Amino acid sequence: LRLAGADIDMSSRVHRKVYVRHPENIKIGKRVMVPASIDMAGMGKIEIGDDSLIGASVRFLTNHHPLDDDSLTRDQQRMGTQQHITVGKNCWIMNNVLLVAGKNGLTIGDNVWIAAGSIVTKDIESNVLVGASLQKLLKN
Repeated sequence: LRLAGADIDMSSRVHRKVYVRHPENIKIGKRVMVPASIDMAGMGKIEIGDDSLIGASVRFLTNHHPLDDDSLTRDQQRMGTQQHITVGKNCWIMNNVLLVAGKNGLTIGDNVWIAAGSIVTKDIESNVLVGASLQKLLKN
């Protein structure tokens, strides 16, 4: 991935079975662990901060389809726009989490834990534990 243009610190470990379509849009900080079965298509930019841990089967969805925008043709709506996903430092994104950038991108603060199976569609402030498909604040 580094040879293909991804910016990955040498202290980080990314499994060879991570799905990446646009490595030039990927930036991974220091001491980050990314296991197999991760989908980081990276059509929009994806950045993961230092000391973060990504669980198995996490998906980073950077594409937004503005189906309610009547100024766009149907093909333009289907093609969509690319947004950014930023994960802060010292985060733990547990197994089977879906990160959806949506219309304005997605930012996850520092020291955030996201429970397994969560669907994240809104920005998350630093120093919290969130979980569930409704992204409820579990601990502050």
